[in-house]
Amino acid sequence: VIEVGLGGRLDSTNVITPFVPVIKNISFDHVALLGDTLEKIAGEKAGIIKDNVPVVIGETTTETKKVFLEKAKKHNAAIVFAEEVYEATNLHHVYADTLYLAMDIEKNGKLLFDNLQCELPGLYQRKNSATAIAAIEILNQLGFSLTETIIRDGIKNVMRNTGLRGRWQVIAEKPLTIADTGHNEAGIKEVLKQIELTP
Repeated sequence: VIEVGLGGRLDSTNVITPFVPVIKNISFDHVALLGDTLEKIAGEKAGIIKDNVPVVIGETTTETKKVFLEKAKKHNAAIVFAEEVYEATNLHHVYADTLYLAMDIEKNGKLLFDNLQCELPGLYQRKNSATAIAAIEILNQLGFSLTETIIRDGIKNVMRNTGLRGRWQVIAEKPLTIADTGHNEAGIKEVLKQIELTP
């Protein structure tokens, strides 16, 4: 997994031809470099779309969807808008050795995964998990063999497997202290929703 550093079109990682590029969402971020409208930012991020390579878009807006559709058409790239196909439902927290966000994942309204547990407990992970499942299904179509066990294990142990920190990470309980790296308008809105639901 290679993460784009900034934007996409001009990022150094763009020399790589991926199996499946993923564009999670578009928000006002780095506007001095990427543009001052959602369409301009989407155009920069869409720079990772390659000829004949399927792409997953996690979340979209009216302004950004047309940009992605045009770019995908230009590159003959199949496009999946994850939020239109996949949905996380039945969200709740469970505590085993740590706090997990548990959810069901539906595809076109039909249950695909029940009780999928994510080590990242922020409720916004419902969108990230659905986007990841969309990308994984494409990888499996391309010949990978990511079984249900592997998927469940990977999502459940994402912090342990990757060292990822700062995504609704509980640092202390008395007093409750949480770190979150949400750093653009969309990310902060998700953090504020989570705060409202936190006793």
